[in-house]
Amino acid sequence: PVFREIKLPLIQEILEYASCLGARERKSKQIMLDLGASPDRVTHGMDDAALLSPNADDHERIDRLLLPSNFIIGSFAAHAGNPSMTTNQYTGEIAKTLDRLKQEFDADVVLVPHAGSMDRTVRKDDQIGNDRILAAMTDGRAIGIEMMSAREVIALTSRSILSLSTRYHPTVFGPLAGVPSIALALNYYSSVRMR
Repeated sequence: PVFREIKLPLIQEILEYASCLGARERKSKQIMLDLGASPDRVTHGMDDAALLSPNADDHERIDRLLLPSNFIIGSFAAHAGNPSMTTNQYTGEIAKTLDRLKQEFDADVVLVPHAGSMDRTVRKDDQIGNDRILAAMTDGRAIGIEMMSAREVIALTSRSILSLSTRYHPTVFGPLAGVPSIALALNYYSSVRMR
């Protein structure tokens, strides 16, 4: 829902030519209307991830992970994404929060990267962030999972007792799976999407 002024002519051209426009957020819909889109061509919808559902194979792959029966699922960006907090401060706050939740719910923590590498020999993005979070936590009741498909993450989320995330799609997956979810918005863009 945020764009640079230089992009305005291109956006208006798209709005003029499109026969149907989908807006995931109310704010985006309002921006389209404010820029001249015809109201009968703008639809406020939901994120496409809300249409995903895991199949039997996805659940079977999760079974093979042999995870604890009572766990909190977490998915976090590798850094805060804004200059007001260093990566170490951000990592420390997440670790402290997860440690507290582990105690309050007597649960383990399972960290799932949303961005990273599917190549098991390469670690990047959230995988590296998860490594830092795990190192900052106070006990061993936490594990990191490798990258997996969105459907597998939904299957995994459906088994958790709570979802905590700074990532957008994991925030969609929690309610989709019927799991209480807490979204931690790191910037305005994430805040609009997560709401």
